[in-house]
Amino acid sequence: MNISLILNKIKLANKFNTETELAVFLGISKSTLSNWRGRGSIDFELVLSKCEQLDKNWLFNEKEDEINNSDQIDFLPSEKALKDSEMINILLDKYKSMAIEYGFIKKELEILKNKSSNK
Repeated sequence: MNISLILNKIKLANKFNTETELAVFLGISKSTLSNWRGRGSIDFELVLSKCEQLDKNWLFNEKEDEINNSDQIDFLPSEKALKDSEMINILLDKYKSMAIEYGFIKKELEILKNKSSNK
């Protein structure tokens, strides 16, 4: 199983641009994510719990061309298939990961400002 492809599909589905965003979404460190890619193994239970909204057939299908043709892919189940509460949970999860990422960025910015003012 191509673990990097699975991780890349999660990034694609969630419109993440960085490994940091993916790691925050999964609730792991960037080094753990790097180790997963290097070892070719992941915590499937964790990944499945974080990616409940994704179509599992798409996520675990090993067709790499889907990554390149992402504008033609429907990696989320149809909205009709989702209950309102499920859609709310999906949006809340995305909001939480964005809020965490914002906190990291804000902290980094403060550190950089402090460094530049001390010079």
